[in-house]
Amino acid sequence: MSISKKLRSTLVLASAVCLMSGGVAWAESVVPDTGAAYSVDSTAAEDNASARDIAGLWKEDGPEERLLAIHRDGTYELMDKTGDGTYYGTVKVIFEEYIDGSRVPLYNLYTSDGTLWMGFPKNKDEGIQSELWSGQDGAVHFVRRLENDYDRTSEGVDEDSYPGVWGCGRVTVVISKEDRGYLATVKWANSAADGSTWTYPCVYDDYSAILVCSGNGVREDYAFTDSGEESSEERYNDGTGTFVMREGVLTWQDNKENAGESIEFRK
Repeated sequence: MSISKKLRSTLVLASAVCLMSGGVAWAESVVPDTGAAYSVDSTAAEDNASARDIAGLWKEDGPEERLLAIHRDGTYELMDKTGDGTYYGTVKVIFEEYIDGSRVPLYNLYTSDGTLWMGFPKNKDEGIQSELWSGQDGAVHFVRRLENDYDRTSEGVDEDSYPGVWGCGRVTVVISKEDRGYLATVKWANSAADGSTWTYPCVYDDYSAILVCSGNGVREDYAFTDSGEESSEERYNDGTGTFVMREGVLTWQDNKENAGESIEFRK
């Protein structure tokens, strides 16, 4: 029987086991070391505007489909649609003053060398900003990425909730902090001799409190011979997925094969 067939056949069993017993995982956010501290205009507190207002994941409305991750600590990372990091830096809130005395907050994003990359004005017409339009021309447009209303259940969950080892039957999830994000590794042992491993580079969504892999997810099938030698075969390297922790339970949503359906992981 092939590994893929074994994988499907053991899914129901693994799911049932995990509903009755505990398991084992871990993670953290993309906080690049830019060498620059997050700073806000001295009147930011007075005007009630900060980088936290736009923290979360944003998807570009355009052909490039870039992903913008803005973090509560005032850092950001801009990634292309493959999930690779392109550049990153810090967010600073400044204020534009008009003749009538009104002041409009502007979120300026600077690259790691201090160069201004993009400025997005605050939209006063909505409580939680759902769109970012660049400067006066609006040539660059990002839309807040929302999945399954996870933001409504994110209270009490933060990036520190994810790091660790989570388990369910023969399936183990390990989420570790990397220099520029998180690495989530899922190992599914069909037996002592064979199984599969999924590896996802992830970014933390501060708004929805979830881990998201937007590309470069890899699945490899492995097997051991009677003599103990290991062989592996890469099945694909363009996977995507999401990891969600709520009330002590971690779920794995694989967008390529839906491999993690109905499995609940616990530490």
